[in-house]
Order: sequence, then structure tokens, then C-alpha cells
Amino acid sequence: MSVTWDFAFKTESASASGLVGLADRATFRRAAAVEPTPVFRFDTEADYLTVRDYVFEATSATVTTGGLSENEPYYRERPPSDVDSYVVKVTPGAGIDATSALWAVIQGGSDASAASGSPYRLEVDLFVLADASSYADHAAVETAFGTEVV
Repeated sequence: MSVTWDFAFKTESASASGLVGLADRATFRRAAAVEPTPVFRFDTEADYLTVRDYVFEATSATVTTGGLSENEPYYRERPPSDVDSYVVKVTPGAGIDATSALWAVIQGGSDASAASGSPYRLEVDLFVLADASSYADHAAVETAFGTEVV
């Protein structure tokens, strides 16, 4: 049984059916200011397309991230009109400790579908901001880590 992963954007959500290349109960490094690039598997085209829109719109011109240390990450974003924010809450389903949920910024990624032969896979470049339990909602994350819009 694979572990699902839920993506909560500011105004929409999606679910991945698992991680590619990791054991079913495995996860990825989630410390603040770390930049994991997990490959997520999607069962539905709708969920895949929702996340893909954020992944493909995120470029160095629309989002920048950085930090002086694990305790001081930041991001700046200028999303296009069809993207509300690149900030996302990523939460694992049953089988992974609830403390594995995190707030992150999508920095880009790529379509991993063709290489795998599966129709719905995305490599998502994340920049971890904090554990999800530390901030109640997108507004709190934006206040803590967002800087002026570039």
C-alpha cells in the first residue's frame, strides 16, 4: 500500500498516490531550507494537472528562495494570474508520522511521466519552510517567510 500525499494550495488542492523510487513508507528530507525533489505519482489526471500548473509556472523569474540558516528561510514570489501562490502544505497520508507534514514553496520541477511509462508523475522541486504544525494557514506562512513581491 502506498502512502498518499496531499497538496493544499491557497485556493485548491490535489492528492498524489505515492512517491516514486522510495519504499511505500519512505519519505524525503524535510528540514527547513532544504530543497528536496521528490517524484510524486498521481492516480487522476485532475490532481496531476493541478500540481503540474504550479510546477511548470514556477521559474527563477516568478519565485526565489533562500535563507541564512535552517531557522531563517524566506521566499519571494510573483505568480502569474493563474497561480495564487507557490506556497503549499504537503501532508502525508496514513503510514507516515503526522509530523512529516510541511510548508514549502514550489520552485519548479519536471514531468517524469515519459521516463517512467506512467502517465501521471511529476518531479517537484520544493523549498522547505517549516513543519506544518508550526503555522495554521497560508496567511501565517506568508507573514513569517514571505518578503515583498518581486
